[in-house]
Amino acid sequence: MRAATSDGRVHLLDAGEALIGGVRFLGATLRTGFALALDTPQGRRSDPAAHKKTTTRLLVDYAMILITDLEVA
Repeated sequence: MRAATSDGRVHLLDAGEALIGGVRFLGATLRTGFALALDTPQGRRSDPAAHKKTTTRLLVDYAMILITDLEVA
C-alpha cells in the first residue's frame, strides 16, 4: 500500500506523520472499549450493546466500518 502512495499526493499515516504546509498530521488507530464501565447518575455501569448503539448513532463514520476476517500474511 505504501508503494501506491509514492507519488506524494496521498500520505499513508500508519503510525506515522506527514508535514504539509507547516502542519503536522499524525496517524493513529483509535479503538472503542464498549465494555468499559461508565460513571452514570445510577452508579458505574457497563452496557456494551447500548454503548455500541449510541456510538453508531452519533459517529456516522463508525457505522460505515465493516469488520471482516482478514488473512494475515
